[in-house]
Amino acid sequence: MSEDKYPANLLSLHAAEESNTNLHRDAIRNQPDMMFAIGCVESSMNAIMHAIHFGTEQDDDERTVRILGIRLFNGMASALKLLLAGSEHTCGMVASGLGNCAAVAFKPSTTAPIMALVTTPPKEMTG
Repeated sequence: MSEDKYPANLLSLHAAEESNTNLHRDAIRNQPDMMFAIGCVESSMNAIMHAIHFGTEQDDDERTVRILGIRLFNGMASALKLLLAGSEHTCGMVASGLGNCAAVAFKPSTTAPIMALVTTPPKEMTG
């Protein structure tokens, strides 16, 4: 049997992060308001994914909105991953960038409630 030559320290590189993610998911599951927020994020990401793949690109404006949608989707996924892993500050910076990106495509009054949900960590995560 051949020995795995991949560095052991790189195999466990994200072990603490994954452990935090599991703890934070459990904390979210126990809070109805956070489960609602996660549902909003999921629905938003599903809507963006649909628009990205099935939208039209008849002109430069529609192409620009599609590209902004891709940025929003990737940013939401990154912010959620960072939040669950315990990197609230980095998540906030990503979410702030999302707010700026969304403000370009939508009215700020439309995006403010969504951004508040994405950037509010559960009580157990903030101590």
